[in-house]
Amino acid sequence: MASRNENYTILVMSAAVLVMADVNKKKRRQRRWWRTNLFKKRSGTGVLMDLKSQEISGQYKNFTRMTPTDFENLLQRIGPQISKQETYFLAGTLPQTPTAWKQVSKIFETRWNLPHCVGALDGKHVVLQAPVKSGTEFFNYKSNFSIVLFALVDGDYNFMFADVGC
Repeated sequence: MASRNENYTILVMSAAVLVMADVNKKKRRQRRWWRTNLFKKRSGTGVLMDLKSQEISGQYKNFTRMTPTDFENLLQRIGPQISKQETYFLAGTLPQTPTAWKQVSKIFETRWNLPHCVGALDGKHVVLQAPVKSGTEFFNYKSNFSIVLFALVDGDYNFMFADVGC
């Protein structure tokens, strides 16, 4: 039988092992996310307006790396080139005048021997994985999920119209 002293020693040693294991256990570092007050208190007007209102704190210059006057000068120079345009570049543009349509018809007649043709039209079901929570929106008659790619080209294989949809 173990003596009382031995039991006490075993108890102290096991407590020491538990304390050492707790000390040696890696502490998980608390993550810190840094955000400026600008992004915490953003309004719906846009980042530039919010930055201009905080110009005195120096955040505008720190964010854009230029002074407000330099930024306005740059914006005036490149603004028209980067502004949103209404043309879908991949889709091309449809001819707007009867003479333009006749030109397309002439290309089809001379190159492909198809008189009075103003475009080649084709469509295809592009199979895709069903989007989350889409239900049967993209489900087609072939029993799979797809989206329709539809295009109209002229006689030189240039896109005049393209559409992607259900």
